[in-house]
Amino acid sequence: MAIRILLMNVHSLKNCGDAALTQVALEQLRASFPGCQISILLNDPQHFPGDEPKFLSLIGWVKQGLRWQLLKLGWMLFSSTIFILSWRVSRAPLNLTGSRILSDSLRAITQADLVVGTPGGYLQSSGRGLTLLLILYTMFLALLAGKPIYLLPQSFGPLKRRWEIWLTRHLLNHARLVMAREPVSFSKLREWGVRPDHCRLLTDLAFAYVGDEGNQAQAWLRSQGVDPHSDRPLIGVTVMNWGAQNRAFKGQQEYEQIVAHTLEDFLVRNGGKALLFPQSWGPSSIEDDRIPARSLLERMPRVSQRVILVDAPLPPGLLKSVFGQMDLLLGTRMHSNIFALAQYVPVLLIGYNHKTIGIAQTLGLEEWVVDINQLDEGTLKHKLALLWEKRDAISHLLRGKIPNLIEIAQQAGGLIAADFAKIHR
Repeated sequence: MAIRILLMNVHSLKNCGDAALTQVALEQLRASFPGCQISILLNDPQHFPGDEPKFLSLIGWVKQGLRWQLLKLGWMLFSSTIFILSWRVSRAPLNLTGSRILSDSLRAITQADLVVGTPGGYLQSSGRGLTLLLILYTMFLALLAGKPIYLLPQSFGPLKRRWEIWLTRHLLNHARLVMAREPVSFSKLREWGVRPDHCRLLTDLAFAYVGDEGNQAQAWLRSQGVDPHSDRPLIGVTVMNWGAQNRAFKGQQEYEQIVAHTLEDFLVRNGGKALLFPQSWGPSSIEDDRIPARSLLERMPRVSQRVILVDAPLPPGLLKSVFGQMDLLLGTRMHSNIFALAQYVPVLLIGYNHKTIGIAQTLGLEEWVVDINQLDEGTLKHKLALLWEKRDAISHLLRGKIPNLIEIAQQAGGLIAADFAKIHR
């Protein structure tokens, strides 16, 4: 009988980072569990194009757009617990949910042989803590159903509330394997008191993501009016609306202004062209990178003819390939940075939490990370100019380190299969 796997906590494939991570996770699980049947629990099922059975996550059920439906929340917590607990006792769930969509999602948990947390960075504080609470509650339901839980490489934290740390520690200690994707998060696990014997330090699975062929990227560049040979240097840029996604960050306008002025200065000094890429375009408006990118373009009147705003989102495979054609990347979105670094393109990383510095540490590139909370125009301009000066040395450094990270990223599915085999000896 085929092993049934539930991949949980997938956000949206309108984010190219999530799309790439989901694809690599599915590929590794299929390779490690030949003939397996995979279902997916995700926040944005309507934009998932795959053939796998897909179910709405508990977050997606309670949250409509940007608004939480709090009246739904209490009954969902109670009825879901009763559903899973009654199934565990009698294999006949007592369905009080009043919703076929919600009961189908819960039934997907009961039918799985193992539950796997998708790779990413979702175990962190945000807003009032409801997103983290529902992610952890989903894990609790899987444990209540007696399912082994595995977490593919993650960033963990920051967590700012005591109950978040306590609950995260408790649930992670009941998982079979917990994988961190960078050393800062690995240290967080120890700091929170998570059992070290089932924690593993790997790297981000996006390093193992294979993009399209280079000739497709060059054809796309030409379609945008960019000559891949004569329009050098080419600098890619990703920005995000971090102020809308994190209420504690009050510097969105200043961040956009500094990035715009830095990019303008670089183009005036060096010529070439800049491309503003949307790494994410939803599902909500605050996750649409095209909005801050338009703001950047409006702030660069002197070089507007040299700046291309990419308005039509690219598939992740093509996007990665196009990043590989850049000479430099000025990146805020972490997976845009990984897409470029994996192809030996030097990157100046704007970090909005510790996952950025953590990934940089694995490559020895900490000096090329600038904290979004401490942005200074002079510093950013200087670092971008210095990065351009040292581009050949950095590219050489990456060529020596990236192959090892790809090899490490390819180990995650095998680790899960090896541990699952111990349960079923």
